[in-house]
Amino acid sequence: MFTPSAAEIERARSPVERFERAGSGVTRDESGRTIDEAVVRGARRVLAAVPGRG
Repeated sequence: MFTPSAAEIERARSPVERFERAGSGVTRDESGRTIDEAVVRGARRVLAAVPGRG
């Protein structure tokens, strides 16, 4: 079973939080990289693999 590391969890949590704060559409991360629905779907898959979450 895949269990993400603490760093992977943080890398997944940040774009989800930014996307949700933006409300809809596309936003950018702290480095200027695009965060869109596809990025958020992947991040949510990582977060769903965290024991006790999902």
